[in-house]
Amino acid sequence: MRCLACHSAYEAVTFRPITDLPLYSPPKVRFLTRIYHPNIDRLGRICLDILKDKWSPALQIRTVLLSIQALLSAPNPDDPLANDIAQHWKTNEKGAIDTGTLFGQISLLHPCKSRISIRSSLEC
Repeated sequence: MRCLACHSAYEAVTFRPITDLPLYSPPKVRFLTRIYHPNIDRLGRICLDILKDKWSPALQIRTVLLSIQALLSAPNPDDPLANDIAQHWKTNEKGAIDTGTLFGQISLLHPCKSRISIRSSLEC
């Protein structure tokens, strides 16, 4: 599934979602592919409001994926999960984008690892 924004550091990477959605709580979504992004930590967890306090059972998986796509296109270094990457983004945005592109190119060499995981928050 190609769900990433054009003209971003991640446009060349294809991600395959793994889904198991709960009914009344937000899904646990994370990248299994290493991503160089201020709002995604080294474990692949994503800082996104609809995956936390802004979740509603009326939201669809399409909305979640579109929100992730928007976040990849427009990182928010002022609300980071990865402070070092956020600092890089603030001080040298072009360098951070280049590094993100390099991470994407490396993941193309290992397509089996290019995945995003979406799971029920009820799982242990």
